[in-house]
Amino acid sequence: MPNSEQEQGIHLTAIIINIKDRSVEFENEHGTLAKLTFPKTGTILFHGIQPILEFPQPRPDSAEETQETPSSEEQKQPRVEFRGRLGFTPKLGTNDDGIDYIALSVAVRDPKAPRNAKPDWKETIFYRDRAHQVAEMNLQKGEAIEVVAYQSTREVKTRGGVRQQTVYNGTVIRRPK
Repeated sequence: MPNSEQEQGIHLTAIIINIKDRSVEFENEHGTLAKLTFPKTGTILFHGIQPILEFPQPRPDSAEETQETPSSEEQKQPRVEFRGRLGFTPKLGTNDDGIDYIALSVAVRDPKAPRNAKPDWKETIFYRDRAHQVAEMNLQKGEAIEVVAYQSTREVKTRGGVRQQTVYNGTVIRRPK
């Protein structure tokens, strides 16, 4: 009879197949454990987010700060930190692929700019477990927050065609001290 959780194996709560990214992610109640990608070259790539044979650390006791190990895709993107105020009260949602997310619009002011200057709005999205941790913080419109995220761009359809939009994939959020 196994005497530890390592010997029993890890219980998966989800296997996510992403056709667009040509990948498969393996998750448990603590988040993403590993990811397989299938490039067109035919070579299968393994991205170990967490060691499969090691039991992951429990979630933080406090929802005041959420942090997870960035995925290999996030590590390729520029990492940024910013501080600002929420433009609206965030709400938890689910996208068309069934992935939970929470979107934030953060007004960031340049401290060197004139007081009446318009803020730079940072559209920030947290996914999966991170989204639930942010939702548990019960953030409100106008509240000050600090964010660590990975910057990326996406195409957005507009009346005039398609444009590039900068978005931030959140990894850490906290209330300033």
